[in-house]
Amino acid sequence: MKSLLAAKVLAAVIILVSAATSHATTIAIASVGDRVAMAEHVVVGKVTKIEDKAVLAPRFPGTKDEYPFQIGIVEVKESLVGAKGLTHVRVGFQVPPAVPANPNVPVVATVAPPQLKVGQEGIFFLRQHGKENFFTHWYGDFIGPTETPHFAATVVTIKKLGKLLENPQAGLKAKSADDRFLTAALLLARYTTPPVTKERKDWKQIPIPAEESRLILNALYEADWNRKTDVDGLTPVAAFFKLNLTPNDGFQRPRDYRQVPAAAKKWLKKNMATYRIQRYVK
Repeated sequence: MKSLLAAKVLAAVIILVSAATSHATTIAIASVGDRVAMAEHVVVGKVTKIEDKAVLAPRFPGTKDEYPFQIGIVEVKESLVGAKGLTHVRVGFQVPPAVPANPNVPVVATVAPPQLKVGQEGIFFLRQHGKENFFTHWYGDFIGPTETPHFAATVVTIKKLGKLLENPQAGLKAKSADDRFLTAALLLARYTTPPVTKERKDWKQIPIPAEESRLILNALYEADWNRKTDVDGLTPVAAFFKLNLTPNDGFQRPRDYRQVPAAAKKWLKKNMATYRIQRYVK
């Protein structure tokens, strides 16, 4: 249960492999914007080496069993978010689990971890492992130039999102309504995502400052709720649902999805001055 929960927190794509059928099922991956918000650093880099010795480390926070992580050395070509002064980073990826040779031994489900290879180049979303001195590599933590038709545009978009995160207070007060929305969406993704370096029992939420909360909610209210995007993947509806409102908060989600924007804007207008967004303590 903890493994699945942690994987969800990491916004990973999990592949469930059946030894009997060799079929795979994928779970949706987070948007580029959400991945930027949840990463400590985002870089364009190239894998230059795979260390010979694997490192034993917990697979997810709270798990006692240790798994072997191979370590890839990634040369930083360009810093997109954070990563100031970094020239090389150690990125750990899990060794694939062994598949039983006997086809009569069923495997209900296992996680097929992504691998790094020397020469691999692209965008890396980096998060520190909770215990060891390396960044983790999971599904959604890499975008290669051959994997997306918008690679160059994605680099430009991530740079823009990174600049907004450098000074979010300025972003929330920007002249552009879209910049205000993007800043709000990024902050909501950060604040409402549980820390991946802590066990669930250690998760704690606190209210953010009242003025910041009001600015975020106002940015959502003033956003273009018909916003179309094919790069950052951020929309007002998705950002609003990160608030995880319940009827106790005065919001009842409409059964008809087409009515959500109107209902959300009505709630935002009424509550933006008094509602306090909660954030997880990292």
